[in-house]
This record gives sequence, structure tokens and C-alpha cells, in this order.
Amino acid sequence: MNTFRYVVAGLLATGLVACASTPPSGAAAFPAGRYASGDVLIAFSADGRTEGASRATGEAWGRGRYRVEEGALVITDEWHAADMPSPECIEIPGRYRWAVSGNQLKFTVIEDPCAPRTQGMQGTTWTRVD
Repeated sequence: MNTFRYVVAGLLATGLVACASTPPSGAAAFPAGRYASGDVLIAFSADGRTEGASRATGEAWGRGRYRVEEGALVITDEWHAADMPSPECIEIPGRYRWAVSGNQLKFTVIEDPCAPRTQGMQGTTWTRVD
């Protein structure tokens, strides 16, 4: 479970923490919002920030940033809780394709040297919750 949480955290980079006040280049094409899979909640804000949290408690365990570049989602972890594995993944970007079907979002890895993030993202179905 920690590996899955980390992957999402990395994805969230939680990516999920840019300080820009305008959306990142190409971010309008990505379906920003909050998504859940099991006990994991990931949020992609319209300004390029991402956050991973426990769905049950709302406690954040990862933050980062994302951008769309050449049709791919690029996620970079910036922070994760002390009990998350692989601190070497901080500031290491991963590239993913995404597909949306109704309220569901899926990712396919293009390239990501962070194995825990890849394990949590590849093929997981995320359901929009907002």
C-alpha cells in the first residue's frame, strides 16, 4: 500500500505544487479535478499543482506539480510524508499518457525512472469525485 500511495504521491507530485498563478502550458487539455482509487485521493488543480491524500482521513502524503508537454502529462514530486518510500524520486519527472472515459481517468507510463510512482499510476482507474 505504501508503494501505491507513493506512486500516487509522485504522480501527484503530487505534483499534485507550482506557485504560478496561471495554468501551466497545455494544462487546459488535461482534466484537472479530484480523482479516487481505493483509499487514495489525488487532486490535479488547474494551476498545475497536485496532491495525494488518504480518501478516508484527507491527510496529505504527497505534493508536487504537473504540466502538459507535447501531449504528455509530466509529473514531478516535490514533497511526501516521511513514511513514504523512495525519497530519491523527489524532483524527478515522470511522463504519462492519459485517457478519459466518462468520469474515469487512466494513465500509461511513457517514461518514469521512479518505479513506485509508475506502479501506482500504470493502469490504475481513477474515478472523478468532484
